[in-house]
Amino acid sequence: MRKLKFSPSTRIILADTVTPVSIYLRLRTLYPNAILLESSDYHGHENAWSFVCF
Repeated sequence: MRKLKFSPSTRIILADTVTPVSIYLRLRTLYPNAILLESSDYHGHENAWSFVCF
């Protein structure tokens, strides 16, 4: 099995300035294998997370 090294970093951004989709669209031109992962509860938004991976 091959081991991978990764460095997670986080940033909290105000939701009214940019969206996860707009960040993803900017990054996918630089990183063709970038992905956007989103999680949310159907009934509530307090535990919604977005992960942009590149």
